[in-house]
Amino acid sequence: METIFGNHFTPFYYTLFSLYNILIYNNIERKNKDSKHALFALVSKVSKNIRSLKGVYRGSEGLRQSRTLRGSF
Repeated sequence: METIFGNHFTPFYYTLFSLYNILIYNNIERKNKDSKHALFALVSKVSKNIRSLKGVYRGSEGLRQSRTLRGSF
């Protein structure tokens, strides 16, 4: 099964995990009455997770390439 990340399923699980974290975090923040802060925190958490997802994908790709290079020598 082809995903937007190629044949890797791990980024999918990272996405699910980060969405789960966001939901919990948003629920905790909603209990506090400061909705502006909750919205800002949610947006910053989403962008941080997206950045870390890209890093995770690039990192795993680089690791695979370095293994291939090492194997060819």
